[in-house]
Amino acid sequence: MGRQKLPPINWCRKNVLAFFDHSDWLDYTALRPLSHVAPNWELISTDDGNPLYEQEEDSLADHLNVLVDQIAAADPPADYHMLENGLANEYGWATSGRYYLQGKLWYDRQTGEPVEKDTVGHMMEQASCGSDDIPELVCAAAGRVAIAMKHGVANFDDLDHGHMEMLAIVLMTVLFRRSDSPARRA
Repeated sequence: MGRQKLPPINWCRKNVLAFFDHSDWLDYTALRPLSHVAPNWELISTDDGNPLYEQEEDSLADHLNVLVDQIAAADPPADYHMLENGLANEYGWATSGRYYLQGKLWYDRQTGEPVEKDTVGHMMEQASCGSDDIPELVCAAAGRVAIAMKHGVANFDDLDHGHMEMLAIVLMTVLFRRSDSPARRA
């Protein structure tokens, strides 16, 4: 039995903004874990959708608005795992052999079990120390959004739990690295 061909998508800013707009889970999954950096993690949608979220004091909403625009402007890669895993592979425990990559999943050499998504996020976050520009993760996020859209998922809240969790981790990593700097519009 052959693989079912996914329908083409209309990759444009409007559809990417709609993917992230009026989400009940985006702030909870991507911003709440960063409440130690920006305690005001609950998002307030704007009326006109441009930008998506109101900037408030002690919030990462402005950074998220910039990130969503960068995702919309990106050319979504077919293999977003390669970008995520390439960055995670630069982390010390990956290079020292504690973790190893098999296919698209990371495993713990001590247990032989797959590592948790949070551990992969930690690896990406640690490997990106010293940089607030992580273009490979912006492209990886675009790839994850594009694949979701190809599968008929039009909003972040409609992702299955595993994909929502990993996209949130990618977004959170970028936002954490950018949190010490003012949001930069292109």
